[in-house]
Amino acid sequence: MVGGEFDLEMNFIIQDAESITCMTELLEHCDVTCQAEIWSMFTAILRKSVRNLQTSTEVGLIEQVLLKMSAVDDMIADLLVDMLGVLASYSITVKELKLLFSMLRGESGIWAIALPPIAKWPYQNGFTLNTWFRVGYSAHFVGNCLIVTSLKSKGKGFQHCVKYDFQPRKWYMISIVHIYNRWRNSEIRCYVNGQLVSYGDMAWHVNTNDSYDKCFLGSSETADANRVFCGQLGAVYVFSEALNPAQIFAVHQLGPGYKVGMVTLL
Repeated sequence: MVGGEFDLEMNFIIQDAESITCMTELLEHCDVTCQAEIWSMFTAILRKSVRNLQTSTEVGLIEQVLLKMSAVDDMIADLLVDMLGVLASYSITVKELKLLFSMLRGESGIWAIALPPIAKWPYQNGFTLNTWFRVGYSAHFVGNCLIVTSLKSKGKGFQHCVKYDFQPRKWYMISIVHIYNRWRNSEIRCYVNGQLVSYGDMAWHVNTNDSYDKCFLGSSETADANRVFCGQLGAVYVFSEALNPAQIFAVHQLGPGYKVGMVTLL
């Protein structure tokens, strides 16, 4: 594979791209311990070299691994997921991304996504949460109101009601803007499809000393029936500033299919 004797420090650049495919096929006949050692080492050389990432991308390693994922041992699957994360951070095609999503399975019908928490919120500049969503045939609203809830420790927090007639099976863009004020209550502004529909004071300041150890999309930590979103979510953006109405309107004009970075726009 590396055109000579392998050495993690001196000789680790993949010279023969086709050997990657041969390796994946050969490993199917090896015991779990051998597979684990090789995949761990392979992930290590991917991290060390952009050339290795490019070579693996060119032979379609992501697709090869995804197609074999269901048949491997759980320990090997964890190692493969780690390797896929390294590869996908370099390059992943639309086809590969669709294949990845098609392999995701909910647990007991729950499809919430657990994410690494944001350690420190950009409270002084405010922040903005933005996403497109499509309500299913049922959704956990209160009447026609979408409830925005912010909780602090010990269950204390703040709720804001967004009064808007959200129709099932239709896409909406919602933007929740937090505006920090030093000398009075901070504000929350809620936009639907680029238009301001609700606003109010925040009952508490975002404290820089607060620790955040959980982050979920589509559900709370408990994932019970009353705290699970029923519908579809598009890309979720978190901006490190409070966007103004013109910026939010511009984001809405891009449409729900827009997947490119927002830096040039904003």
